[in-house]
Amino acid sequence: MKPGNFILVQGSGPISDGIAFFERSGFTHAALVSGESTILEATPNGIEENPISYERYAVFEFIDATDEQLKGMVDFGRSRLGEGYSYRQDAGFAVNGILEEMGFERIPGLLAEKKKIVCSAFVDLCARSQRLVARPDRKPGDVTPPGLSYSSKVRFTENHNLWEL
Repeated sequence: MKPGNFILVQGSGPISDGIAFFERSGFTHAALVSGESTILEATPNGIEENPISYERYAVFEFIDATDEQLKGMVDFGRSRLGEGYSYRQDAGFAVNGILEEMGFERIPGLLAEKKKIVCSAFVDLCARSQRLVARPDRKPGDVTPPGLSYSSKVRFTENHNLWEL
């Protein structure tokens, strides 16, 4: 695991349960690896740099990323420290999940807010700042935690006590 990789977390609780239900995946949180044992993440307190304290997570890397791009992702992420968390964007992802379940197309950027973001959108924007795109089929920031892994541009590298992959 190195700076510029990202982790997907298998969480628990009501919000995690909702994400897992709509996405049909246990991955419910995303964070950017910023150091040997630290991550940059969007939490209810905003964008923070924290020690890795999760019990269950997987590590992913961008396949063709250069060391310069990986460093650039971390630098970009740190430049966003302190920005707010978007509960509205979480709600937008839930509505999009319902729309997709009903056979309708998702609405990109539904309920997104300026200067506020959710965890997976944060990781996506850090990557896109360096021209790395996990989901070219989605608009910038319009990706859920498991959606980051649904790409031929990334690969799984490490398993830390996962329930499932």
